[in-house]
Amino acid sequence: WMLSRGNGQLVTSDAGVGTTNANYWRSNNSLNVGITGMILDQDGRLWVSSPEGLFHEKAMGGWETVKTDLGGIKSLTYDQNLHRMYAVADGSNEVFASTDGRKWTSVYEGGYAVHQVVPAGNTLLVVTKYDGIVSSNTSDLNAKLAANK
Repeated sequence: WMLSRGNGQLVTSDAGVGTTNANYWRSNNSLNVGITGMILDQDGRLWVSSPEGLFHEKAMGGWETVKTDLGGIKSLTYDQNLHRMYAVADGSNEVFASTDGRKWTSVYEGGYAVHQVVPAGNTLLVVTKYDGIVSSNTSDLNAKLAANK
């Protein structure tokens, strides 16, 4: 995985999560989990998903385990326009959304396992095992999220 932040990139490797520019590698207090996704939120904070759960980079370094009821997460995506995280739990046919990483709401449920979620403007593209790519309008999702606040 690789994300751009500031003058360098955030990278995962066998050595864990770290930052790099053209000159050096610096470990970010190694997070020793299998990484399934990395996102930067609107504040530039790093979030990492794994089969072991969800983790958040602390301001002073190190990692915080974020308590969720999702269990292992196999896909994590961030919508820059709506400032919203989307996650797919292992073995799930649902997509969950959150604005803070702690409270998650189911915003899509299909007949088959979901593999990945891609925000695309006013549309959420959901990649499934047998249904292919399913699209959902984000205004429908906003109504679900508002009802669960």
